[in-house]
Amino acid sequence: NDSKFIRRPDDDDDDSTPEIQKARWIYWCAKKHFEWNPSSPFYNPNNDAGLITLFGQFYYCITPGLTIGYAVGTEEKDVPHYEHTDIYPEIALKSDRQRKKDGDIGCGFTPASECLWIVDNPKISAFRSRSMTSAGMYNIEAAGVPSFGDKRNLKTSKKLWQGQIEEWFGISPAKAKEAADFMGNNYINTVRDNIRGQCTHGHSCKITSVEKLQRTIDLSEEGAGGIEISS
Repeated sequence: NDSKFIRRPDDDDDDSTPEIQKARWIYWCAKKHFEWNPSSPFYNPNNDAGLITLFGQFYYCITPGLTIGYAVGTEEKDVPHYEHTDIYPEIALKSDRQRKKDGDIGCGFTPASECLWIVDNPKISAFRSRSMTSAGMYNIEAAGVPSFGDKRNLKTSKKLWQGQIEEWFGISPAKAKEAADFMGNNYINTVRDNIRGQCTHGHSCKITSVEKLQRTIDLSEEGAGGIEISS
């Protein structure tokens, strides 16, 4: 929608604000999102596709749903790129004075904070998974057990699978369970691959992630001390 890239002054603007502003680019981030921890051979208390947790507080832009819009004539090199955790502070929170000092010309809007839109319609606009493929292993423990798997979350998750997830995201419980089962059938091989990928070029390097992954292998070997991970 081209209108998103055009801004007209409102009552909060001062007299120096141009009558019509045109943006070269805009970022969009999800305000609220669901996180899915797929069921696994080690964790399936609800006997379904896995745990769904609502993250309703916005702290930073998550990668699912993260979108960059380019105006006509804008090239990729013309758009600033940040770590997803830095997008909000760099675009929305940085003062115009600091922006000028940094030589940051923004997208073309004044204030430059309007170069970032936090999407709140629909209210929950992204769906992300947390499985043993995760490099950072955030919100997931050894054997794929969610960090937030308390009884209250389990009850809410069960209700969400009974209609809302399919209605809002088009993800059927049956298909999600099929995906979870596929990952479960390839569980330990996936964990091995994740360990091999840790601390390599382009991937995160967290000792805690390696420990969780190795602990998962130890559990699969019934406490036999794990298995050798070949490189």
